[in-house]
Amino acid sequence: MYSISPPGRMPSRRLGLLRGLIAFLAVGLLAGVWGAPSSAAQVLEFEGGPPDLRVSSFAPGTATAADTDASTTLIIERTDTAGPLEIVVDTEVTDRQFDLSVAARDETHGTPREGPIELRDDQAPMEFLRDIEPCDRPAAPPCREQVTLEYRLETSVTDGPGTDYHVVRYTVQAQ
Repeated sequence: MYSISPPGRMPSRRLGLLRGLIAFLAVGLLAGVWGAPSSAAQVLEFEGGPPDLRVSSFAPGTATAADTDASTTLIIERTDTAGPLEIVVDTEVTDRQFDLSVAARDETHGTPREGPIELRDDQAPMEFLRDIEPCDRPAAPPCREQVTLEYRLETSVTDGPGTDYHVVRYTVQAQ
């Protein structure tokens, strides 16, 4: 299991029409390999670190705002020839105030779920990427597959100021 802790800084407050309204989201990323055939032959890792999404103001006349981050890449290394595999995603968040979603972009293998996946604490893990084909060579170097993680924070004026901290889990499993 690989874990990245979210940054410990708080956003600064800006003055404006919606004075002091700030949506802040730090995402800690966890990767795991459970239930996959030859799970010792699977490795998940991240490049880019956890996103830090913020909304500090709204455009005049709008009631919603969003921030997007696609700076994190999920790497899947495998040496097994079993498969196919899938990746599921879920989150843990206490007192969720803002909407967070994730979408797969620029995947090298597999089929992403169509559209973004809304991450909610009260839902079972959701299919994120499927049909990841077996590695055609069981020897070194391992097959390396990757997908860009595009996170999107959405908030509205009625959400008010606040902070959400999500722990997002990616799990490889047999399809």
